[in-house]
Amino acid sequence: FHKHFAEELHRWRKTLDALRDISDRLSRVTYLWKYLEPLFAGSEEVKRELPIDQSRFASTDRDLRSVLQRAQSVRVVRKVSMEADVVNNLKQFEENLALCKQNLSHFLDDKRKIFPNFYFMAEQDMLNVLARGGKSPSSILKYISVLFPQWKSLDLKEETIVDTKRFRAERWHASIGMESVAFDPPVILTGKTEQYLSE
Repeated sequence: FHKHFAEELHRWRKTLDALRDISDRLSRVTYLWKYLEPLFAGSEEVKRELPIDQSRFASTDRDLRSVLQRAQSVRVVRKVSMEADVVNNLKQFEENLALCKQNLSHFLDDKRKIFPNFYFMAEQDMLNVLARGGKSPSSILKYISVLFPQWKSLDLKEETIVDTKRFRAERWHASIGMESVAFDPPVILTGKTEQYLSE
């Protein structure tokens, strides 16, 4: 009985092994993509600081979407798995996304070394603070209790000096009790976010 179907069984085993390999690889690729997409697509800070990785992510994103749209239009998994370069494409996507993730991790670690409280923030929140804090320090006030756990709020004052608007931190308010402490002198919030936060 087995001899009669041996060739067909071997062919199916090969096909199923290929499908499992593609499925496993696609799971890893989509996991990496879901982690990186909001960071590379939504953070101006990442786009500005990691332009090579931003470009790598954008081209991988475009090509991955193309492969997935092709798979959706075919609707037969076995046919998709037999198309040329599906496995090689997935390998390349995984390598590109892993490199983006590695470089993003180094970038975030460098920021954490300057301002260690970033270790206690979610990466997306950290990137929001980095992206918005340089342009508009008032936009990071909603994260103030994460950045400084003992603080409830921060008083900022906007001022214009030679046609340039900037903010000064004048006072912080404690998260417990009624304590309020003035900065003497006030802290000027200009430049990179992690720099002025560390001051």
